Amino acid sequence: MQTIAQILSQIESRWEVVARKEIDRAVTDSKLEDVYVAGFWLFYTDGSAFYPPYLSINSRSGNLNLYDKWSPPEWLHGLDGATDAMASEYEPLMEALRDKPESEWDNVIEQHYELISRVSQSLTKTFREEGAIATTDDFLACILDHQHGDTESERLSRLSIGGIMPEDLQRFFADRNS
Repeated sequence: MQTIAQILSQIESRWEVVARKEIDRAVTDSKLEDVYVAGFWLFYTDGSAFYPPYLSINSRSGNLNLYDKWSPPEWLHGLDGATDAMASEYEPLMEALRDKPESEWDNVIEQHYELISRVSQSLTKTFREEGAIATTDDFLACILDHQHGDTESERLSRLSIGGIMPEDLQRFFADRNS
């Protein structure tokens, strides 16, 4: 049986591949232009279940107001294939956490946010460096999960943005809060 650390490492590796593949597929299939963001959202755990978050992308051509611009549930391009592809990766995690105390669940939930943050940072770096088709120069992958209240949601967004340039971070939160 794998350890929780090994399972989380495997989940992180798979997210890197699956997210990239699904973003590329969506951009190609939908002929999207100016994709500026990929957002992980709707993280769900309840003490007995642990599911992959949803992943969505948005393009500037969507003409969204400033709030919706940073709200994945409002975007037209949910990448259900990514969540579906990742579902089986979370089954061993649920099994490993079965009958574990709430404190251990809380610890693993935070580790999961950290791994999704690393995946986000990697996607941001990859898409920016490769000048990927239809992504903007300031493309950003991050956690945009507004279900936790403003303080926690902002903490998770900042965690996932990580090492991007300070001006990008400032622009992100200025746009999001305008």
